[in-house]
Formats: sequence, C-alpha cells, structure tokens
Amino acid sequence: MQLYDTLSSIGYVKTCVFIWLTHHITVGLIRSIFEKYPRRNARGVPCAKKGGIRFTITGNPYHTMVLVWNVGGAGDVTCMEVKGHECKKWNTMNRNWGQVWVTSVVLVGQSLSFRVRTSDGRTTTSLNVAPRNWQFGQTFEGSNFK
Repeated sequence: MQLYDTLSSIGYVKTCVFIWLTHHITVGLIRSIFEKYPRRNARGVPCAKKGGIRFTITGNPYHTMVLVWNVGGAGDVTCMEVKGHECKKWNTMNRNWGQVWVTSVVLVGQSLSFRVRTSDGRTTTSLNVAPRNWQFGQTFEGSNFK
C-alpha cells in the first residue's frame, strides 16, 4: 500500500511539473514573439465614419445615460457635455462604463444638445439633436468630426 501511495504521488508531481513547464515555455515564447516586433501606436490613425455621431439615450428621468457611438476622428471620447434648451450652461457628464455617459440633471421634456471631445483634443457640438419629445431608448444622430 505504501509503495502505491509513493508511485501515485510521483505521478502527481510529474503532472504538476509538466503543467508548470508547459505554462512557462508558452509564456516565454509569447513574450519573445512580442518583443521581436516594435510597438505601434493604435491611436495614430484617425477614424473616418459614415454618418454622424449617434447618441442612444437610456436610464430614467433622474439618471439619464447616453451611449455615444460612431465617433470619427480619434474615436475615443474623453469628455462629453449635455445641454437642455432650458439650461443656461453645458453640464459635464460622467463616464459610467465604456462609452456610456451619465448625468443626474433632469432633461426630460427638453431638446438636447451634446458636445463631444476626443483624445486628440478636437471637439464637435451637435445642437438640438434630440427634440423635446424624445423618449428613453431612442437614438439620435449628430454632427461628426470632418
């Protein structure tokens, strides 16, 4: 019985060593492949999109969320502002996750304008994109980067 336990544990150790070696060899190969090629800046090429920037409005009257997509230029949004027609100033929105931006300003019943800034520092403003009677779940199209 003791001999069987010893042989069994040797098999276990061999399996563990095999798994460990396989993992480290694979990681080492992947690392050496990536080190051979120079890193490229993925943000260096401006993105041309067909149509305008799209704004999909979701949430509820006290927590309005806007998904911004089809963004041209650099493509990645760094700042987004919203303004209802009754507001005197632009309200900065907070990033919720991904490209979903959120505000607690009550905007129901107002036509909406959006201002979008991307990582290359460019800004585009879409005035009165959503009409006064917009509903949650609707998508509107604004002006895109040229």
